[in-house]
Amino acid sequence: MIKKLKALFNRYKEYVRVDLLMYGVWILLIILYVIYKLVVD
Repeated sequence: MIKKLKALFNRYKEYVRVDLLMYGVWILLIILYVIYKLVVD
């Protein structure tokens, strides 16, 4: 069971990393937008 999970994780590691990176970028953009709105208003 754990070997299968490890194999799956190793196969999809790059994709998971890209997904996390994309989510991180979106969260950063949202935070910057909120700060911008607070400063402008």
